[in-house]
Order: sequence, then structure tokens, then C-alpha cells
Amino acid sequence: MKKFNFKALAFLLIGLFAVVALTACSNDEPAPTPPPVVDNNAPADTPPADTPSDFPFAEVGLSPMSMADGGELSIIVIGATHGFPLGVLWYAENRAAELQAMGVNAVVHVGETPEHQIQVVEQLLTRADSLAGIVILPFDPTLHMAVQQIVDAGVPLVQFNRVIFEVPSNAMIAGDNFGIGWETARVFYQRGITPDDIILELPGSNSSVVETRSRGFREGLNYFLGWSLDDIEAMITRTDFTMWNRDTSRQFFEQAVGTFTQDELDNMRFVFTHDDEIAIGVFNAILAGNLPGDVSAIEVISASAGKQEMYNMLHDRVWDDQFYVFSLTHAPNMIVESIDTMLLVLAGETFPSNETIFTPTILVDGDNAVNFLNPDSPY
Repeated sequence: MKKFNFKALAFLLIGLFAVVALTACSNDEPAPTPPPVVDNNAPADTPPADTPSDFPFAEVGLSPMSMADGGELSIIVIGATHGFPLGVLWYAENRAAELQAMGVNAVVHVGETPEHQIQVVEQLLTRADSLAGIVILPFDPTLHMAVQQIVDAGVPLVQFNRVIFEVPSNAMIAGDNFGIGWETARVFYQRGITPDDIILELPGSNSSVVETRSRGFREGLNYFLGWSLDDIEAMITRTDFTMWNRDTSRQFFEQAVGTFTQDELDNMRFVFTHDDEIAIGVFNAILAGNLPGDVSAIEVISASAGKQEMYNMLHDRVWDDQFYVFSLTHAPNMIVESIDTMLLVLAGETFPSNETIFTPTILVDGDNAVNFLNPDSPY
């Protein structure tokens, strides 16, 4: 059996990645300059140029990869705790199936919990010599030691989305989480936020995703308005981690409302949620109508991810008579990009170890949501 021709694949992927126009972002503190303006009419769920349906494997004459020649390309994702990882799993399985059809031993592994994901990593590393590389979406920072063990075992590593920056990887792929926070700040600025406003923030989980979005938001307000970070922090009331769950988000929103006086609620015009699921939980709490205070002062609610349920709400302008809602893209099909980046790594390409490759975020609201509707999307 011939060896998988990673070099031929590398040349093709390099050209395709140029079309996708990826951007690299240092893990160091970013300079206070606005991210690039992106096309708000480009569909968020449009797959990258190198998706299974478009990738011309046969044209480059790739030969099958056996365990002896190349080993297993392991793709480790997390359990479907909410819609985004469900979408990630769907895209990962489809990409793996396409590669398997070409003879690449691509296998998807699911870590249902952080503890289970650690076990998955440890079990794979018992046969490290048979692994071509590992692409992993870490569950949370508790995976730090397990991910470090991958590097220590000499297995090529690509991290995706919830990147553990302290672990040196061959490449790191993520949505523009800093940009999600930054663009949220831009919209709040454009909608007239003042120092007297109270901002309610509902984060997702204890992960680099949340930390980076929160940092981008605060630094964005600092850039657009010139307020100090201390003054900005004093404006923000942050709930506990919602774990990306709409029911928990609804509960935390209701509890947060109960901690404010009515005078304070009259100044709570902006709600910063870290995900579409969280925002929908807030919507459900408002819709139920039994909150411990009047929240009619809310003017703007932010969201992010790319959930079709949210896009349909935006398209139908469900909330337009109450407040402005927008969602910033963070599409689960980025896992495809991560897998193909690993193929580039195995073909000999190198990426700066202190930079993250990210896809710019796009703002979706009632004006352009029609361009993002996709009935075939799993998310």
C-alpha cells in the first residue's frame, strides 16, 4: 500500500487557504485597532472552499494511508452540550467520512465530559506511535495536562476553538472570539451607550472562548469610547457561567433581574450574551413575563454563534418592537478547516506557535439574516 501523499495535498490546500483568506492573531495582548470590516451579506454557514464536496482529492492523485504508513488522524470533539458542538460533530464526521473514502484513517472521538475527554486522550496516547496527528476541541482548561501530554508524546497537534494557549501546538484554529467581543462593543457604542448604563453579561463556560470574548468587549469599549477598563468593569454585572444552556441562562437572567432595584433596571439597556442559546434563554425569560422587575428599558441584546433558530427569529423580526437583536457568526464548520490544517502540518507546513488562525466574525441582524438561512444546517 502506498504512502498518503501529504505533499501533493499541501500544495492544493495552500492555494485553497489563500482563497479563504485566513488571518493570524497573536495570543499576546492585541493592539487597540479595530478588526477588519467584513461583508455582512456573506452567508455564515457557507463551508470553506476546501469542504468535502469541493475538495478534488482524485485530481492530486492521493493514495491510501495505512496505519503503518501514516497512522490514525484522530479528531477529538466534545459531547453535544448545546447546538454548537452538535454542529461541530456533524461537520467532523462528514469530513472524516470523506477522508476515509480516500483511504485516510480519520477517526472522530467524542469526549462527553472533561473527564471523559481526558480518558480519550490518554487511551489514544497508549498507542501514540500509530497516530498521525490529533485535532482536538478541548472541553475546558482542565484538559491542559492531557493536551500537553499529546505534545510530550511527539504527536502533531492542532487545537480548535477552546484553545489552551499555554500548550505549544502545530497550529491553533478558532473563530474570532476577540472580534465577537469587539464588534459587540462597536454596536453598543453605535447604539448610544453611556457611562450611566448597566451592562448585563451572561458568559458561557470557563474557557478561553469566554475569556477572549469578554476581553474583546472591554477593550472595544475602551477603544470606541475612551473609558478606562476599570470604569467599564464597574458598569458590567456578570452572571455565573451558563454552560451555554438556554434554561440555565433564563434562570440566571431572572436571578440577575432580582438583584437590581427598579432604578437600576431602568438603566439596564444593554445585554451582552456569549451565544445564541444564551440569548434565547433571555428571550424566554422576558416572554414568560413573570420577572421580579420591569426590564422594558432593554434596547439591545447581543448573541453569537450561527444557530438557525436565531437566524429565523432575526429574519422574522420577532423582537423588533421591543429591542434590537444581533448575532455574530462563529460557525461550527471551522472544524473542517482545523482538520485540513492538520493535513498541511503532516505535509510539512509550519505555522507560528504563538498565533491563532481565525475566521473574521460577521454581524447578522434582521436586515441580512435571509442570507444566512440554511434549512440543511445541523445547528
